[in-house]
Amino acid sequence: MCLMIVMGSKLLQWSTSSEAALATQPGHAGPATDLPPIYRDRCDDWYHGDVLKPCIYGAKEPTRTAVLIGDSIGAQWFPAVQAMLDPAQWQIIVLTKSSCPMVDEPFFYQRIGREFTECTSWRNKAIDWINQRNVDVIFIGGTASSEFTDRQWSEGSTRILERLSRNAGHVYLIEANPVLDFHGPQCLSEHRGAEDPAESCHSDAHNPRYDRVSRILKGTANSMPKTSWLETASWVCPAGRCDAIRDGVVVFRDNQHLTATFAATAADHFRRQMPTAGTPQN
Repeated sequence: MCLMIVMGSKLLQWSTSSEAALATQPGHAGPATDLPPIYRDRCDDWYHGDVLKPCIYGAKEPTRTAVLIGDSIGAQWFPAVQAMLDPAQWQIIVLTKSSCPMVDEPFFYQRIGREFTECTSWRNKAIDWINQRNVDVIFIGGTASSEFTDRQWSEGSTRILERLSRNAGHVYLIEANPVLDFHGPQCLSEHRGAEDPAESCHSDAHNPRYDRVSRILKGTANSMPKTSWLETASWVCPAGRCDAIRDGVVVFRDNQHLTATFAATAADHFRRQMPTAGTPQN
């Protein structure tokens, strides 16, 4: 197991991606690389192995601990979690594996042409590692595009939530955000000279698979103790419309992942949904 530690202090804020500022420049190559710092810090091993690489950010002597776990869609919410928590008091542990769903079911990964056994092994290691610690809050995020049946989504997610909620103060399951029908930064680049690029680069938020999976997972989360659902669709795609850029900020870094700059703006949206008992207090 490799342990990556990025500590802060009362005089320092959370570590942030140096490319984040580029996300406000329409058509610039920057949005595609506007990533959370976990990639720079090599926290994510993708499909190359099952080694656990927890990255730890925050206070040297924290009074509270949060964990963010999931695939690359889950990892994208790191800036929002950062923005909600005081780095002088909180420690954030990031456990992420791209393309690895937080669903306790066998997963055939088309990119490698076989069952993603490394994902299952890594996920079990990650959950066991978390359960050996005192954790106040766990945030779980992931895509809705995985090819699971409705039963697998429900039962596989239930098993994960049951295991993670044993020792945690509260667990939040984050909705997979709606996606674009196109590559966001590429569309903005192609319409760089347009008076309003957003009018040329938007799509309908409604996707039958994502809508179905959201209903299943919301019901699963709400049926379990110490677990809550965090909705994202109305924030990422208000009024059912997904824009590549909104209010001068590039929203998507491809067709599905959010830029780190935009993801950070979801902090207040998340905080408003958190019950008092499970709300992280700064």
